[in-house]
Amino acid sequence: MKKLFFWKSWTAAERISALAVLILLAAALLYLLAWSGIFSGTGRVKWDIISLVHDMAVPVNRLKLGDFEFVIPAPSVYITEQYAAPLMLPDAAAGLFFLVVALAGLSVVLAALTTLSRFWFLGGLAVLVPLLVFSRTEMLVFPGLPERTLLLLALVLYGGTGYYLQAFRQDVGIASRIALFTAISAMLALVTVTVCSGPEPAYTFLVYSLPLWLIPAVIFMLVSATEILYGIVWLTTSKSAHMGGRSLLNFSVIGGLYLLVLVFAYVSNTRMADWGLALVPVWLLGACSGLIGLTGFRLRCESTEGHLPFRESGFWLYSGLFLITAGVTGMAVAAGNDPLLEVLEDSVINSQLGMGLAFVFYIIANFLPLLRKGMQVHKVLYKPMNFSLTRTRIIGVALVAGLFSMQNLFPVRQGIAAYFNGLGDLHTLTSQYTLAEQYYKMSLQQEFQNHKGNYALASLARIQGDNNAAIYYFRQATLKKPSPQAYIGLSNLLAQEDLYFEAMFSLREGQRAFPRSGPVLNNIGLLYARTNLSDSAYYFLSSAEKLADDGVASVNILGVLSGVLGPEALDSLAGRSRSAGNLSWNANRLLVGNLAGKNPAEKSRNDALRPDSLLSAAGFAYWMNYTYNQAANDSTLARKIRQIASKNDLMAGDLLLASAHADFYGGNKTKALETLLALAGNDGKDSGLYHKILGHWFLQTGLYDKAIEQFSEVSEPDAVIGHAIAQSLSGNPVSGIIVLERLKESGTDSLEIARLQNAVTSLVPPRSAADSLLAAARKGGTEEAFRAALRYNPYDPALVAGVAAYLGQQKAGVPKAYAVVVDALRFNETSPLLWGEYALLSLDMGLSDQAEEARENVRKFADDAGYHDFSTRYHAKWSLKQKEKEDFR
Repeated sequence: MKKLFFWKSWTAAERISALAVLILLAAALLYLLAWSGIFSGTGRVKWDIISLVHDMAVPVNRLKLGDFEFVIPAPSVYITEQYAAPLMLPDAAAGLFFLVVALAGLSVVLAALTTLSRFWFLGGLAVLVPLLVFSRTEMLVFPGLPERTLLLLALVLYGGTGYYLQAFRQDVGIASRIALFTAISAMLALVTVTVCSGPEPAYTFLVYSLPLWLIPAVIFMLVSATEILYGIVWLTTSKSAHMGGRSLLNFSVIGGLYLLVLVFAYVSNTRMADWGLALVPVWLLGACSGLIGLTGFRLRCESTEGHLPFRESGFWLYSGLFLITAGVTGMAVAAGNDPLLEVLEDSVINSQLGMGLAFVFYIIANFLPLLRKGMQVHKVLYKPMNFSLTRTRIIGVALVAGLFSMQNLFPVRQGIAAYFNGLGDLHTLTSQYTLAEQYYKMSLQQEFQNHKGNYALASLARIQGDNNAAIYYFRQATLKKPSPQAYIGLSNLLAQEDLYFEAMFSLREGQRAFPRSGPVLNNIGLLYARTNLSDSAYYFLSSAEKLADDGVASVNILGVLSGVLGPEALDSLAGRSRSAGNLSWNANRLLVGNLAGKNPAEKSRNDALRPDSLLSAAGFAYWMNYTYNQAANDSTLARKIRQIASKNDLMAGDLLLASAHADFYGGNKTKALETLLALAGNDGKDSGLYHKILGHWFLQTGLYDKAIEQFSEVSEPDAVIGHAIAQSLSGNPVSGIIVLERLKESGTDSLEIARLQNAVTSLVPPRSAADSLLAAARKGGTEEAFRAALRYNPYDPALVAGVAAYLGQQKAGVPKAYAVVVDALRFNETSPLLWGEYALLSLDMGLSDQAEEARENVRKFADDAGYHDFSTRYHAKWSLKQKEKEDFR
């Protein structure tokens, strides 16, 4: 184990440089491991979530008359949320991070090349220069300079500095060399980003420079291909591993299993057979091989007899190539570029299988006797006795080439497809969708089943409204390397075309491919809910709720089941949810409260209203349900809803109805009635609903004649029942029975009509709460207490008279009392008691003409005894006022 810490004899500068390289490498690898959807071809695609608003009636207008309850529901809404396939844009920030990693690796490799002999240094430059040319740096134009300025600058700085260090300054340490090349890379990057005139210069370089990173990555995979076998040899022969003396048997078993894993991976990747076996992820094989090589490569350097010293060159060359490989892998994952990922996977498998077979032969040819004796072969593994390492490597490279040729060089076509996908991404980022579409189609010409190209074309077709093309490309995206996003995009488009069964089939296929995908299960549940299969909907939504932590499934469970389950069951579902912070979930929770008649006081959410007051679907549902739920608890709510309605024209009708509800139950019944009468007068599609709600409110306030007028405007069954109730409560039960006969026109059963007739004839007006309310107000002894009592029913004659009497006795209170009575008379214009109060208050205010008109109305509506009592009071006050006038004169 002591040899693992190979840098202990190095200088401080070398150790610091090595530590920096290893930290950057570890950060890149951990970033990849933490990435959701790593190596799946989907990258880190975020879901789009579509909020859908559904209508539902809530029984918020209730009138209890003994054992009979009359309900007129109000329109409300609930939310369902479905996942939608997003536009698969690359994660540019992550891609640029990995570009920095790759540039750091390139700097380390260039620094290492300058420590080699001139032959190997020039050989390295011979590889680098074409790769830089193929990077199409002319796409990054500096204003006023030739197109290839950046290429020339890079060649001069990299090549010139490298040649100077290799030829004249061999005394410069490796740490200084790395720092110098890193500074050059940073300077070139800074100049490119700040001076280049084109859009997205950094990402442009990332896309066009793919060959610069891919070729070194493939070379690294060849170089590190035998490192796992080295680790197996160490594991089976080292005394530190405590594997006993049976080295040959242990090596045969473990090495055989490793080669078997590679064979299965090769067969699976090349589609030679569908064995359904993926014993070890390919990315794990590549990562393990690279990490083992950080120490194993030291022995290989020692076997070169000084041509490749590990401390001065070998470690840096290896770690630099490792950084480049990690960088290009990260770029592929950040873009969801599955052809590029498959090229890397094929390179890992083919390299380790081809080189591994040759290396196993090398081990057997050279060390079979030592393995039989259980000796520590790992110490002399790169010191062959019979068969040289050079011939082994030649055979291994030939086997690797043979494995690639057995695929008809398909990985080469995949690399080209990946390149065109990158160009498509670049033009998508810059909103050049026509060019992006062309590049994605060129990608499909190279590999027609690649997920990235098909998915991107489906997304672009959907943006352009071409659903048929989008469906075709989404289907293609599910053929080879599918993703949950592709299945959901396909099913959503099929559902839009009313192809329910095809949409369900695609989602169930997605479920088989991704059984633990919460979004797929969620959308299956919503499809079942569309056909009223509530049990199946709940099964899939609850399964999705367990797998996803974004609260979408919880929103849908409450919404979908709100019209199916009882209030207690819904309360239970809401109580165990983990989505209390979700606005959509809270909208549905309030709906459940409205269905159950539960409305404990609560404050509105701060996130329910944007600064510009424009409502999202979730915001609209929240405010509708919150208003119906909290109308009695917040007297300022109606005004707030009217302000929101003024900024949301498309939702104004529903919001104004909700504001009227808040006014009616929150203490301003006159404003509520005025609002709803104005809405009903527009003769829109909802005018019938407005008339029914008005009729119900007039029933609640005891204005039965007004209720009859409103219910008479509508022929729906609940309006007919309301009309009959109003007739019965106004003292005409026979008329109520006759009205109920109209239910036959709507197909109501005769027995049900008879039951309603029996119930209606027995109805009696509810007892007025005026006495108790006035008693409580007198106990409070303040104007606010009396006004609070008045808010219960500002049209109840006894209540209005009591409040007016109190106000009239207060200093300067007659105008207030007068206003209270006038307000009551706006809707209760047939009450003799109110007209009497109006007449008396008119006298108090010196309005004798109005007083006389009011006296005539009292004569019109009151019976003889009532009018006699009023007349006595009226003449007494009239005489008093006349005397005061004479005294004043």
